[in-house]
Amino acid sequence: MLRLVVLLVCLVRSSVSLSRDGLYLLQVKRGLSDVNLALSDWDPRDLTPCNWTGITCLSDGSGSVTAIDLSGLNLSGPFPYSICRLSKLYRLSLAVNSLNGSITSSLLPCSYLSYLDLSQNLFVGPLPSSLPVSITHLDLSGNNFSGPIPPSLPSAAPGLRVLSLVNNLLTGVLPYSLGSFPLLRELNLSYNPFSAGPIPPSLGNLSSLRVLWLAGCNLTGHIPSSLGNLSYLTDLDLSYNALSGEIPSSISSLYSVVQIELYSNALTGSIPTGLSNLSYLRLIDASTNSLSGQIPDDLFLAPSLESLHLYENNLSGPIPTTLVQAEQLTDISLFSNHLSGELPLELGRRSKLAFLDLSNNLLSGEIPAGICDGGVLEELLLLNNLFSGSIPASLANCRTLNRVRLPNNRLTGEVPAGFWGLPHVSLLELSRNFLSGSISSSIAGATNISQLLLSENQFVGRIPPEIGALGNLVGFSAASNRLTGPIPPNSPISRNSDNSFSATILFPASCPK
Repeated sequence: MLRLVVLLVCLVRSSVSLSRDGLYLLQVKRGLSDVNLALSDWDPRDLTPCNWTGITCLSDGSGSVTAIDLSGLNLSGPFPYSICRLSKLYRLSLAVNSLNGSITSSLLPCSYLSYLDLSQNLFVGPLPSSLPVSITHLDLSGNNFSGPIPPSLPSAAPGLRVLSLVNNLLTGVLPYSLGSFPLLRELNLSYNPFSAGPIPPSLGNLSSLRVLWLAGCNLTGHIPSSLGNLSYLTDLDLSYNALSGEIPSSISSLYSVVQIELYSNALTGSIPTGLSNLSYLRLIDASTNSLSGQIPDDLFLAPSLESLHLYENNLSGPIPTTLVQAEQLTDISLFSNHLSGELPLELGRRSKLAFLDLSNNLLSGEIPAGICDGGVLEELLLLNNLFSGSIPASLANCRTLNRVRLPNNRLTGEVPAGFWGLPHVSLLELSRNFLSGSISSSIAGATNISQLLLSENQFVGRIPPEIGALGNLVGFSAASNRLTGPIPPNSPISRNSDNSFSATILFPASCPK
């Protein structure tokens, strides 16, 4: 109180008419370093602070401050506790600054505060000891807080709805008492170096939870089946942990879920059935685990499914024919498994398929003719399989393609003429097949191509001179074919083997996936 009196005396001559909240804000300004003069319009000669940078007031003309947003202003200094003297303040954001020091004192004096964002600053030490009863949104992410998360969140915050502690340096295990906040709507503890420990089963008691992000928290053990109780959950992210065991079947009870991210763990067992019950599910990523067994038939019957990533697992058996019924599916990544059998012949005809990567499996049969019927296919990656037959003639019209990798299969016949000249393709890799015929002069249309890899096939004839005009072409491989004749002038070709050229062809040793 004495400090406030001193401040009032110091400002009395120049701020006779300034409101009480304005005086409090001037005290806040004095405690901050403002190298960019972002708060230069905080003028003690004003009647109220309502037109100052970052300040919002009540509309009744009283000058009472209700919200402060000073995010991204390059401010530094300690947390300004005098801000809690603003009796109507309900929203405070100091995010993306360089505020520092610890917040050891209670924030209970901010009795009206419901929204607090201190993310992306330089705060250190333990979390605030207590919070106001009115708090509903708390974001402390991107700081350097240390020590354990409190055994329970402060009892003075029963209305807490959002908690985010992303990218801190918190230690200790996740507290089981986190499940005692039934009004919590968002829980984000991602990317903190907690001590290794399990997901608290009590999290399943958070009946209002919409978002649960626990990525990179050093979690171990099984995914608790109690998470299936979170019927309002829209986002579940448990990625980048060391979780083991099976995906619980209760996950099919997350009726509101939009995305499920379980990638980069050590999960085993099969993918549970019942995911077709999830009407809003758009994305599921369980890649880079040790899942086994077959892909469930009903997985592709989830009506909103857009993206499926199950790559780098031990899945086996055929790709279900129900795949063709997934009309919203645009992104399929199943590479590096043990999948076998033929692709459904109708693949691509009912969906806007944009990305397809089935590489490094045991798939066979023909490439479906309608795979680009949706008109948006950008990447077709089928390398290292057992595909046979010819390249579909329809792909000559797939002008959206930009990466095509079909090497190390059993493809035969001639490459469709228009396929050589697709305008957006940057990588065309057909090596180690049984393709025949000549390289079409239509390759002149492939103005974006940088890598053309054709080695170990049965191509014949001359390299068309149009290749010399492809200004982006930096890698060309055609070793072990039956190509003849001179090297086109101005082409990037300088060394080759196992062809009958009067010059040589340069080709890269490998091509990135």
